[in-house]
Amino acid sequence: MYVMDRHYYKKIKNTEGANSYEIILAFHGVGQDATVFKKAKAIYPDSCLYSFDLFNHGKSIWHSNYLAYSPIDFKEELNVFFNNERIKTCTVIGFSMGARLTLAVANFFPEKIKKIVLIAPDGIYENFWFKLATSTILGKLLFKNISKRPYFLNIFLPLVGKDKKVVIQKILKTNTLMKVYRTWLLYKGFTFNVKDILLRLHEFQKPVVVVTSCKDKIISAKKIRKKLGKEKLNYIELDVIHNKLLSEFFNSRYFSQFF
Repeated sequence: MYVMDRHYYKKIKNTEGANSYEIILAFHGVGQDATVFKKAKAIYPDSCLYSFDLFNHGKSIWHSNYLAYSPIDFKEELNVFFNNERIKTCTVIGFSMGARLTLAVANFFPEKIKKIVLIAPDGIYENFWFKLATSTILGKLLFKNISKRPYFLNIFLPLVGKDKKVVIQKILKTNTLMKVYRTWLLYKGFTFNVKDILLRLHEFQKPVVVVTSCKDKIISAKKIRKKLGKEKLNYIELDVIHNKLLSEFFNSRYFSQFF
C-alpha cells in the first residue's frame, strides 16, 4: 500500500529570548522553494516561520506516478502538523499557486486563522490554460507531449508578454516544464468557494490582504477584483511583473505595516 507523501517544511524559530511571537505559514509558487520566504523572517524577526515546499519543489518529493493529491489529504496532513507543532493560531501567506494551499488552510481550519495574505493568488478565477492542461483529454495530451519536448515553447516567445516570456525562458533554461505540469496535476483539485471562505473570515474579524499588480500578466488583478469584489478585503496594488511581486511585497512598507 502506498503511503501518502507529505510536504517538507522549513521551520525558522523566533529570536532568542522572545516570549511571544507570530506564527507564520508560507506557501510559495511554482518554480520556487521554501527559501523564498527568508526575507519575511528577516523583516519580522519576532516570528516563527514555517515555509512549505510544494510537491515537486525543494525537498517535497512526490514519489508516486499517480498524480492525485486531494484537499482532504492536505487537511489530514495539516491536522497532524498543527498537533505536532501545537499551533493554536497563525497567519498564512500564499503566493501564486501557494495561494491555493493558503485557501485550503482557511477553508478547513478557519478557527486557527489570525490573518491571511494572498499574493497574486492562483485559484480565484478559472484559468484557461490550467483547466485545459489538467481537466481535458486533449489538453493533457498536448501538455504532456510539450513537456517532453520543451523546445517547442520557443514558438510562443514572440507571441507573449513580458511576464509569460520570463516564465517560458526560465522553464527552458532549467528544463522544468514536466515538473510544472506534474505540479498542476497534483493540485488541480484545490478549488474552493473563495467568497464563502472570505465571508467566514470576515464574520470572525480575520483580516484578508490581497496583493496584485496591474503589470501581472499571469494572474490578472482586474479578474481578481471582479471575482472577489471590493468590500471587506484589504487590496494592495504594486507595480511589477508577476515573478517580482513576492519580493516587492516584502520590500514594500505594506509588509511591515501588516504585522
